[in-house]
This record gives sequence, structure tokens and C-alpha cells, in this order.
Amino acid sequence: MVKWLFMGCCFVSCFLRAQDSLAWQPLWALDISQNAAWQADPFGNLFLSEKDQLRKYDSLGQQRAVQSSKFLGSISRVDPSNPMKTLLFSEQQQIVTYVDNTLAQQQTNIELGDFGLSYVTLVATSSQPDKFWVYDQENSKIVLLSANSQQRQRIENISGLLGAHDVIQLFEQDGFLYLIDRKKGIFQFDTYGTLTFHWEKTALLWVAIEGEYAYLLKENRLEVMNLKTQDVTVIATPLADALKFQKIQNTFYFSTKDRLQKFNLRLFR
Repeated sequence: MVKWLFMGCCFVSCFLRAQDSLAWQPLWALDISQNAAWQADPFGNLFLSEKDQLRKYDSLGQQRAVQSSKFLGSISRVDPSNPMKTLLFSEQQQIVTYVDNTLAQQQTNIELGDFGLSYVTLVATSSQPDKFWVYDQENSKIVLLSANSQQRQRIENISGLLGAHDVIQLFEQDGFLYLIDRKKGIFQFDTYGTLTFHWEKTALLWVAIEGEYAYLLKENRLEVMNLKTQDVTVIATPLADALKFQKIQNTFYFSTKDRLQKFNLRLFR
């Protein structure tokens, strides 16, 4: 893990110094439906949910497992941050559950309505074992949950205190919780729910955080921002009209409304 982090930092440094020597190398691609949910785990295995099926692909794009997901209805979030325990969230059913690395269900469904939540739209795995964050859009709050109870950590009145009315992402990274608002930018909290920083950005489609850098997907471009200096480097995206992406070292996944493709970002000197 330390080696990966070192390689990632070196890659970003080269990336920012040599943007005129970059090239996207396509690796493999999948046709997907407009409402597909997907995410890769730290090893590059891709989890894809669409219609009533959940599928797992290896880092080479070969399908390795498939399971029916009819018991959940439409899955809106797949989170394999823990490769041994992938979180699934159905916004339609207001249910969270977990599957193992063969996509077999690990436990009974967690009914979010049992926690007094009105309408959850975003769910994210926590680094704390068996816990996850939820964003209750109707009550404008973030709450940390376990399978059996609510935790002390909660952030109330998101829209009133932060002016965040178009929240598109919620995720934990490197000991911080991030809330992404399309028009207000990036909000960083510690894991106790205290706001620690706000980077004001607009027209965001998707965001990833890695080390000291934020990767901001906007229309047909990717902005790489140093979180400390706020210096920004811009490159064109490899897919026109990309709506979402994920970065794992120098590998990127981009998706549009009907296509998901994996790329390497190669450096030439």
C-alpha cells in the first residue's frame, strides 16, 4: 500500500509537470444502460449493476461473477471500498445490504426507514468497521449508521448551514468525509462531523480525492487541483460527455450515459 501511494504521488507530480506529454491509452470498454451503477475496488475489479443484475469484472474486463439483484430493485450505489464486503444501496427501496467477493449476499437487508430517515439519496462506506454514512435529502442531514443503531456522528441542516442544495456525492477518503455539491464545491469534514475546509467550485459532474489532489470532472475536461495551493491543471477527457470517473493510480474509468471505458494515462517525455 505504501508503494502504491508513492507511485501515485510520483505520477501526479509528473502529470502536473508534463501535461503536454500525456496520452489516454484505451484498455477495454463495456456498453451500459443509462441508470447503471458502477465502481472499481482497490484491485481494479469492476462492480456493475444494471437492470436486475450485479456483475463483477476483473482488471482485464473479463466477467468473473454475476448475480440477480431483483431482491433489491434498482441499485443506485455500488461501493466496493472494502473488497471483501461490497455495499449495495437501493434508493428505490431505501435498503442497504452487503455482498461478498462472489456477489453472494452476506446478511439481511438494512431498512433505512427503521432509523427514522425520510429519504436517503446517498450512501458511503465508512472506514469504521460495519458502519456507513447516509445523506437524508429530505431532512438535509448526514448520519453515520451501523447495522443496528445510529451513531453520534451526524451533520444537521446541510442546506441551511452550507447552502448545499445540489448534493451529488458523499464519500470517505484518507480519514475525512467529503460532501460534493454540484454548484458549491467540495466540503471536507472530519469523521466527527466537523467542517474542516471548503473548496468553492461550480459546474461539477464528479470528484475524486487522492492524497493532496482533487480530480474534478467538468464538461469534457478533467481539472487536477492541489488541495493546499489550489493550483489547477486541465486536460481533456478521453470520452466526450463523460458523467462519472474513477482513478486508481494511473488507471482511470470513465462513463457516459451508455458506455464505460478503462484507460491508462501515459506519460511521454
